[in-house]
Amino acid sequence: MTYNPVKKGYRQSSAASISVGLTDFLTNRGYLTLLGGKTADRYLASSIAFYSNQPDIVTEPGDNTANDIDFDALANTPLIMDGRGFVTVPLVHWNGTGGADDVATTLTVTLRKWDGTTETDIISENATATIGVGATTSTGQVWTVDFDIPTTSFKATDTIRITVETTAPGVSKEIWVVHDPLDRNTGANNEPDTSKLTALLPIKLDL
Repeated sequence: MTYNPVKKGYRQSSAASISVGLTDFLTNRGYLTLLGGKTADRYLASSIAFYSNQPDIVTEPGDNTANDIDFDALANTPLIMDGRGFVTVPLVHWNGTGGADDVATTLTVTLRKWDGTTETDIISENATATIGVGATTSTGQVWTVDFDIPTTSFKATDTIRITVETTAPGVSKEIWVVHDPLDRNTGANNEPDTSKLTALLPIKLDL
């Protein structure tokens, strides 16, 4: 049989294409959405909505204890962040005292870059999260911080790190950080509107 090879030009795959909205096109910027959650052995930030381990939909540090949690996402391709970013953190405020009282904490969200050796702070923002809670019960609310991310380059294999911290709320009180990408209930007496810990990060597009 005669061999008739296909010309090289037709054997090559076409370049990958993406669809962008008009606003993305005009601003040369899109948004990367990351969801925070926990697997059997680590906290992750992922674009995939995975199940957090059933016991780990919330992180409960204990009475009058702070939270300090790193949600990590690996950059699989070089990218540049630049612009207004948003991080939404659902919290549950627990009041174990014998009477109604405010349960207050300072929520701090820090965006970092980890290159395997050095952790670099990019930007941080905080909010005072206070809720009046009845005696021996819990109430959930959703808090969002925003920040202007300076132009920051990530190499492939760099880690995008979103650190969520809360301060200790006082004796007989707790702050739970909620993080389930599939939005399941936390078991709190009064659920927050969502269980999704979500980051929207601005990415420069090469259009």
